[in-house]
Order: sequence, then structure tokens, then C-alpha cells
Amino acid sequence: MSLSVKTKKDLKYTYYLDTFTASSLKLTTCYLHKEGSELQPFPVEKLPVSKCFHTYGASVVDMLKGQTGYVVLPVYLDKFGNISDYQLAVTGSCLPSETDTAASIRENHEEIGCNITSEYISNSRTVPGVKPGVSVFAKVIKPTNFAPAIPIPTPQGKDDRNRKILSWLIINTPSDILNRKRISSTDKAGQVVVILSVSDTIKLIQHFF
Repeated sequence: MSLSVKTKKDLKYTYYLDTFTASSLKLTTCYLHKEGSELQPFPVEKLPVSKCFHTYGASVVDMLKGQTGYVVLPVYLDKFGNISDYQLAVTGSCLPSETDTAASIRENHEEIGCNITSEYISNSRTVPGVKPGVSVFAKVIKPTNFAPAIPIPTPQGKDDRNRKILSWLIINTPSDILNRKRISSTDKAGQVVVILSVSDTIKLIQHFF
């Protein structure tokens, strides 16, 4: 497997690091993983960061402090299979009649490909969204056993944009995710993921947001 970043920069929807900033942040090497492939070491400063990670994410970044290991983050590919950007958390919206916990589990099944349960959620917090009337349910998820995702019951209907979820899935070592397998969905994110150290994730959130 050899993944590359699209050459044309999209400044409207994406953040980029310059060499000086990357050096001053003292970022470490991250890893890319495509389902069914091996890990690919990659310079994190060369990866474009999605602006879709909103400011409310920065308000809960302290939930990551004190954590060790790596965060698994979803990548979006362009039509040529190049990396467009990646998000600094797994995000989404609750479906009708779906609890925020169930929504977080579903999104991680769809985007990361890990079979998780509510027992793996180690920290939760609810914060206001950017728009009035919107609630954001933030969670830290730490699987004790990383197994491929399995099909789960999913409510039908449109996303509830007033109930958003944001979660960080933390693993001990990058190789923990080698057997990941996403459940079938229409979600475009997660065919490739970034495995980024917790400390680097915090640095990038604080820098950009």
C-alpha cells in the first residue's frame, strides 16, 4: 500500500501545516492504515486537516489530557484515491430515537471498523454546539480488545442535526487496528485512517481550533 495526498490545496475546507510550525510543535510520525493493508508511516505535517472539526471540539480537548497511546482518526479520499483530509475526531449526528451512546458506537463501527460497546466509554461530556439548540456529546473510547466491527441495529431516518456526537477512539499501539473492518454503510470516511499519538492530537486541535 502506498497512499499519497492530493496535490491541489483546498484552503477553504482544509488546514495545512508549514514546515516551521510543524517543527515548533515537535510532532512525531503518524501512521496510515487502509483496510486489509499494513501500516504506513507518514509525516503528520504533510496531512491536510479538515476544518469540519468545529470549535466545540476544542472545548473538550482536555478530555484527552492524561491519556496515553494513539487516536484513530477517519480520512477522506478524493475520487482518485488520494487523501483529501482527515478529521481530528470521529463525528456525526444521532439518528431518530438513537441515544448519543448508540450513535457514537455506530459511527465508530462505520468509520473506524472496531467492535465497541458502552463499557469501553471511559469519559463523557455534553457541551453546546456552535448553533443555538444544538448539543454535542463528546466521548473518549478505550477498547480493551480491538475486534472487527459487527452489524448493529440502526434506526431509520434522517440525521438529527441538533444532537451531534464527537468521539476519540484510543488504542495502545498502532498495530492494534490491523484487523479492523468497517460495517457496510454509505459513510465515505474511514477506508483509510490516521493513527496519531494522543499528544499530537491535542497539539493540532489547540493549534488549529
